[in-house]
Amino acid sequence: MQLEINVDQEAKEIYLLLCRYITSARLEGVAEVKVIKEPEYSQVYGLFKSMKKY
Repeated sequence: MQLEINVDQEAKEIYLLLCRYITSARLEGVAEVKVIKEPEYSQVYGLFKSMKKY
């Protein structure tokens, strides 16, 4: 399992997608994309930024 995290700083949104490996080169989403918007975005942005290398 892998958590994909994408941050759109302009729109102030964070996109989360839980994936699983089908093969070593192929991922498949196992749940719907979770979108975090304001006001939660400002509360958790620092945490997600520290989890992902930019």
